[in-house]
Amino acid sequence: MLRKLSLIFRFYRTSMLVPCVAVSVALAWLVGKWGPSIAPWCFFGKVAFTALFLYVWILPRYGSEFYYYLALGIRRNRLLGVCCAADLAIYLLLAGFAASVLDGHC
Repeated sequence: MLRKLSLIFRFYRTSMLVPCVAVSVALAWLVGKWGPSIAPWCFFGKVAFTALFLYVWILPRYGSEFYYYLALGIRRNRLLGVCCAADLAIYLLLAGFAASVLDGHC
């Protein structure tokens, strides 16, 4: 189980980390600056960005790499699902931190 998780997070690190964390930081900053009233819009923006990023960038570019993970026992749905869940968890942690620390003082 830990081996599969490390493989999944290796895929996340190599393919999704930089653009997804950049968007998460930007949206968390907006939540911190404008307060919790904008948080639902930022959350839906993050979900929309992640879905668009998957279908436009990840699936066409890393399509052949999914066979490698399938040979190791990880299906594409599980791979992308765990990556998206980790990405949304990072956003929620950043947004909660920004909302509590910044609280409109930026």
